[in-house]
Amino acid sequence: MNEQLGFALVAMAAMAGLVVAVAGWRGKALRISSRDHDRMSADQTLLRFALGASTCVVVLVVTRWPVAAAYGAASGFLFPTLASASRRRREAIERVEAIAVWTESLRDTMAASAGIQEALKLSARVAPAPIRTEVRDLSLRLQHQSVARSLRRFAADMHHPLSDMVVASLILATSQHAGSLQGVLATTAKGARDSSLMWRQIETSRTRTYSQSRLAGWISFLVILFLIIAQRDFLTPFDSAGGQVAMFFICGVFFLSGVMLYRLGRPGEPRRVFAGIERWSDHSTHDSQQVAR
Repeated sequence: MNEQLGFALVAMAAMAGLVVAVAGWRGKALRISSRDHDRMSADQTLLRFALGASTCVVVLVVTRWPVAAAYGAASGFLFPTLASASRRRREAIERVEAIAVWTESLRDTMAASAGIQEALKLSARVAPAPIRTEVRDLSLRLQHQSVARSLRRFAADMHHPLSDMVVASLILATSQHAGSLQGVLATTAKGARDSSLMWRQIETSRTRTYSQSRLAGWISFLVILFLIIAQRDFLTPFDSAGGQVAMFFICGVFFLSGVMLYRLGRPGEPRRVFAGIERWSDHSTHDSQQVAR
């Protein structure tokens, strides 16, 4: 038992080293929170290591296979990410819809002869939940900062191409008194709604694939569990060193299939239209030139 536990720990360390090496080679930090640009917190790290260690011990005690225990540890560590994938995709769609609703509220408020600053402050009262924090922070900054600077900070907080378009339009309007800002806001809101509708259609089409994949995974897990408990002799060849090598590749296929399925459905990082807009200067001429570009 101690020898098998030692093998499991060595396998876990080897897999962890491989993950870190690949992450370093790609030049990216290991990020596992609900959004790709947020680093994992201490609580999340502790939870993941606890799940990984618990799964490792349970699998090792039940099967006495070091390779299965190592894959169990990796699966337990990544389980929160895989389990929350659907929620993150839904949140990304809801965020796009929230930007559309907020943009429409700005358009309607400004149509009632309200100025840009007043319209921004009023929008904080009815901002949709997914972006309410960012909009309220914008309203607070307007009390002691210029409209242009507050909007640029808002664009940095939102980190989304649709909000960049709204911010750029508003900055241009404040600096050059550009023409029909309401038309620009209406077009941006329509684009946001079209984008959210497209993503909802894609998510609906993916539901069947995800359901079938989960069903296949659960069936495989239950069959293996039945064999381990009731037909242990059938799995005796895996007790040898050669059997463990074969198990490494078999489990690797299942593990990589799950990871690739997650990556295919992961919401991509939106490419900002005006990346770096928060670093523009406070001079209105410079702002307008940047927007025009």
